[in-house]
Amino acid sequence: MGAGWAILPIHNFILGAPLKVAAANSRIVLGTGACVAGWPYLRSGAMIPLFVAPLIAGQIFGGYLGSLLVLKIKAGFIRVFLIGILFFTSFGLIREGLERLNLIPETPDIVSVAVLVVILFFVFVSIYKSQKASEKISNRESLKDKEDV
Repeated sequence: MGAGWAILPIHNFILGAPLKVAAANSRIVLGTGACVAGWPYLRSGAMIPLFVAPLIAGQIFGGYLGSLLVLKIKAGFIRVFLIGILFFTSFGLIREGLERLNLIPETPDIVSVAVLVVILFFVFVSIYKSQKASEKISNRESLKDKEDV
């Protein structure tokens, strides 16, 4: 899962950065950290440069592109989408941990797919509801402006 689950909430809640700024910053921080962390392995010959170079370039390009893209997306969408990702990732980690401890039997991959579909459904329903609510608010404000005139 990495540290991405912790960086964004820390920037947003503890440091007080707006959600969009926190998301963009966490992408850049994680991309840079991943590139730096790969160099010792690359220099020692533990990784093949032909395979690592595109990965490093993808991390940098993806972090940059994600930071630009997050400026165009509403903060509510980002919040709901990240919560969905965290739920899905934590489900997978908890399931894997319980399987390794032999507390539950090994589950088929279709269970993870089903959980992903359910989480995506709730994410899209939540986004749809928030858009409808914001449309109602904007309609009320436009009606109020017309009444004032």
